[in-house]
Amino acid sequence: MTNPAYLTLMSQWDACIQLAGYTVEAPADGGGTHWEDSWTDEQLLQANITEAKCADDMNYTQQVGDIFAAYQVDYIKQHEAELVAIKQQADAAVAKAKQILIDAGVM
Repeated sequence: MTNPAYLTLMSQWDACIQLAGYTVEAPADGGGTHWEDSWTDEQLLQANITEAKCADDMNYTQQVGDIFAAYQVDYIKQHEAELVAIKQQADAAVAKAKQILIDAGVM
Protein backbone atom coordinates (compact mmCIF):
# COMPACT_ATOMS: atom_id res chain seq x y z
CA MET A 1 0.00 0.00 0.00
CA THR A 2 3.04 2.30 0.17
CA ASN A 3 4.60 1.28 -3.14
CA PRO A 4 4.95 4.42 -5.30
CA ALA A 5 3.84 2.61 -8.47
CA TYR A 6 0.76 1.28 -6.68
CA LEU A 7 -0.09 4.70 -5.26
CA THR A 8 0.23 6.24 -8.73
CA LEU A 9 -1.99 3.53 -10.17
CA MET A 10 -4.63 4.13 -7.49
CA SER A 11 -4.50 7.88 -8.17
CA GLN A 12 -5.04 7.27 -11.88
CA TRP A 13 -7.97 4.96 -11.17
CA ASP A 14 -9.53 7.46 -8.79
CA ALA A 15 -9.02 10.28 -11.34
CA CYS A 16 -10.90 8.25 -13.95
CA ILE A 17 -13.77 7.66 -11.52
CA GLN A 18 -13.88 11.36 -10.66
CA LEU A 19 -13.84 12.28 -14.35
CA ALA A 20 -17.00 10.19 -14.70
CA GLY A 21 -18.66 12.39 -12.08
CA TYR A 22 -18.25 10.35 -8.89
CA THR A 23 -16.49 11.22 -5.67
CA VAL A 24 -13.92 8.76 -4.41
CA GLU A 25 -12.99 7.32 -1.06
CA ALA A 26 -9.77 8.39 0.62
CA PRO A 27 -6.74 6.27 -0.30
CA ALA A 28 -6.56 5.07 3.32
CA ASP A 29 -10.09 3.70 2.84
CA GLY A 30 -9.13 1.87 -0.36
CA GLY A 31 -10.08 4.50 -2.89
CA GLY A 32 -12.77 3.79 -5.44
CA THR A 33 -16.23 5.23 -5.72
CA HIS A 34 -17.82 6.70 -2.61
CA TRP A 35 -21.24 5.11 -2.53
CA GLU A 36 -24.22 6.89 -1.08
CA ASP A 37 -26.74 5.02 1.08
CA SER A 38 -29.54 6.71 -0.85
CA TRP A 39 -28.49 5.30 -4.23
CA THR A 40 -30.82 2.98 -6.06
CA ASP A 41 -29.71 -0.40 -7.31
CA GLU A 42 -29.34 1.13 -10.78
CA GLN A 43 -27.07 3.89 -9.45
CA LEU A 44 -24.93 1.32 -7.63
CA LEU A 45 -24.71 -0.74 -10.80
CA GLN A 46 -23.64 2.28 -12.84
CA ALA A 47 -20.98 3.16 -10.26
CA ASN A 48 -19.66 -0.39 -10.37
CA ILE A 49 -19.61 -0.34 -14.17
CA THR A 50 -17.69 2.94 -14.10
CA GLU A 51 -15.09 1.50 -11.70
CA ALA A 52 -14.72 -1.61 -13.84
CA LYS A 53 -14.41 0.36 -17.07
CA CYS A 54 -11.78 2.63 -15.57
CA ALA A 55 -9.84 -0.39 -14.31
CA ASP A 56 -10.16 -2.18 -17.63
CA ASP A 57 -9.12 0.84 -19.68
CA MET A 58 -5.90 1.22 -17.68
CA ASN A 59 -5.08 -2.50 -17.40
CA TYR A 60 -5.37 -2.07 -13.63
CA THR A 61 -5.53 -5.73 -12.64
CA GLN A 62 -2.42 -6.67 -14.62
CA GLN A 63 -0.49 -3.71 -13.26
CA VAL A 64 -1.40 -4.56 -9.66
CA GLY A 65 -0.44 -8.17 -10.32
CA ASP A 66 2.91 -7.08 -11.69
CA ILE A 67 3.61 -4.95 -8.62
CA PHE A 68 2.78 -7.78 -6.23
CA ALA A 69 4.72 -10.29 -8.34
CA ALA A 70 7.82 -8.12 -8.00
CA TYR A 71 7.51 -8.39 -4.21
CA GLN A 72 7.16 -12.17 -4.49
CA VAL A 73 10.28 -12.40 -6.65
CA ASP A 74 12.22 -10.37 -4.07
CA TYR A 75 10.94 -12.61 -1.25
CA ILE A 76 11.89 -15.76 -3.15
CA LYS A 77 15.38 -14.40 -3.81
CA GLN A 78 15.85 -13.55 -0.15
CA HIS A 79 14.60 -16.95 1.08
CA GLU A 80 15.53 -19.26 -1.77
CA ALA A 81 17.60 -21.72 0.29
CA GLU A 82 14.86 -22.00 2.91
CA LEU A 83 12.18 -22.51 0.27
CA VAL A 84 14.24 -25.19 -1.50
CA ALA A 85 14.68 -27.03 1.81
CA ILE A 86 10.93 -26.89 2.48
CA LYS A 87 10.23 -28.21 -1.03
CA GLN A 88 12.65 -31.09 -0.48
CA GLN A 89 10.94 -31.97 2.81
CA ALA A 90 7.53 -31.87 1.14
CA ASP A 91 8.75 -34.06 -1.74
CA ALA A 92 10.16 -36.58 0.74
CA ALA A 93 6.89 -36.65 2.68
CA VAL A 94 4.90 -37.24 -0.52
CA ALA A 95 7.25 -40.02 -1.61
CA LYS A 96 6.93 -41.68 1.80
CA ALA A 97 3.13 -41.41 1.70
CA LYS A 98 3.04 -42.92 -1.80
CA GLN A 99 5.20 -45.81 -0.67
CA ILE A 100 2.91 -46.45 2.28
CA LEU A 101 -0.06 -46.55 -0.10
CA ILE A 102 1.81 -48.88 -2.47
CA ASP A 103 2.79 -51.18 0.41
CA ALA A 104 -0.83 -51.21 1.56
CA GLY A 105 -1.97 -52.14 -1.94
CA VAL A 106 -3.99 -48.97 -2.43
CA MET A 107 -1.89 -47.72 -5.32
